[in-house]
Amino acid sequence: MAAPQPAPPGTGNTPPPASDRQLLWWVAAAVFVAVGIPAAVAVAMSTVRWADSAPEAGSGPSWVRMQSVKGTSRDGAPVRLRATLDAPDADTREFVQRSGQQVAIVMQLGIAAHDSRGSSGAQRVERLSEAIRQRLNGLLEANDVPPVRTVLIEDLVVGSP
Repeated sequence: MAAPQPAPPGTGNTPPPASDRQLLWWVAAAVFVAVGIPAAVAVAMSTVRWADSAPEAGSGPSWVRMQSVKGTSRDGAPVRLRATLDAPDADTREFVQRSGQQVAIVMQLGIAAHDSRGSSGAQRVERLSEAIRQRLNGLLEANDVPPVRTVLIEDLVVGSP
């Protein structure tokens, strides 16, 4: 039998040179940097977005615009106003929109209880707004509906008695 032939150089079980192993580590690090870091940033951004969209108890206003209401104040002055209600709860918004006529009557009662002689300007608007809010929240409470936070009077026209 013939003697075994020696293997050609570089084809045996010799380990690759150190420079080839370093190249492999550099490629792996580059792939991690190119893919891993943007993926981690994307995951972090998605959690931040979720936290921002979660509803909070102190969330911003949710406005419901009402139709114009006409009434007569306690001192006999004709009053016309249009208000927007801050109704943060969906049940409140639904009730106000569904029961617009009842809400308008409550607003007219607030106008009727208002005396325009005692104040002027912004103070008059604030007092009337608060009177309407209290009466409206009484109606909402009687119907087991959460209260409105604010009654914002957009237009207010007060004639002379």
